[in-house]
Amino acid sequence: MSALSLRALSKAAGSFIAIGGRLMLDPEGNFRSAIDMARLFERTWPIPDDPAPFEHRRKVARKYDAAERGNEGRLASLVAAKGTHTPNGWLVWEAA
Repeated sequence: MSALSLRALSKAAGSFIAIGGRLMLDPEGNFRSAIDMARLFERTWPIPDDPAPFEHRRKVARKYDAAERGNEGRLASLVAAKGTHTPNGWLVWEAA
């Protein structure tokens, strides 16, 4: 899915972060992504105005996974622009 516009890629990343995902650059500059699986599969975590939060989170995670493939470098640039430095040298873009 490397033909995604930067805007679409940023939107997919933002949606992934909103459901508990994190986008990171390790101290060597390697791109990583992760999500709290317990939160992803939690059936009671509320999402305002979402009638099916569990199904919504799974759909967002699948869409992000597809967007990530082939776009790791572009996502790394987004992390560099929007992320926060941690004391151990990582750069992390996650929900506040």
